[in-house]
This record gives sequence, structure tokens and C-alpha cells, in this order.
Amino acid sequence: MELRQMAVAFLFNEEQEVLFLQKKQKDTFLAGFLVPHIEGDEINEPQKACYREIEEETGLNSDCIKNLGLRYVVLRIKDNHEIRIQNVFIGIVLKKF
Repeated sequence: MELRQMAVAFLFNEEQEVLFLQKKQKDTFLAGFLVPHIEGDEINEPQKACYREIEEETGLNSDCIKNLGLRYVVLRIKDNHEIRIQNVFIGIVLKKF
């Protein structure tokens, strides 16, 4: 089986409203949320991958986000050939940046 590491970012504003990047309707996992992928050199640093992907997809850099932290790790088997490790991060997007 292959091993695939991913990270997902749930970002909230200061009013506790969730902010998300719309994914395609056909997506079956976390549709509507930003799901960063982990590059080879980030394999042991999923938070680094999360910050990079957030900035690439939204333009928000790490100075715009506070308390981005790992909250959950989800393991699942996909199609009996891939083990997925999903690192779930939650953070706050600052109003002023």
C-alpha cells in the first residue's frame, strides 16, 4: 500500500465564522474546504505545508493567521491501496494584517 500525507486547514475569522475556498462539487472529501497537499520536502512538517498552500491558494501569509495548530490526525484507507494521513489544522485569520 502507498502512504499519502495531506493536511487540511479550517480557518475562522475573529467572529468565529468559518472561511473556506470552494472546491469542485464532485470532490468527496471535505468539499468546500482548502485541502493543502504536502510536498516531498515537507513530509515531516505538515504545518509548513499548510502555510505554504494557504498562501498559494488565498494570498494569506503566516502573518495573517494566528494559532494555526494541529488538532486532529485522521487515518483512512482509500480503495484498498492507499493509506491516507490527514493532518487537520485550525487557525484564526486576523482582520488587520
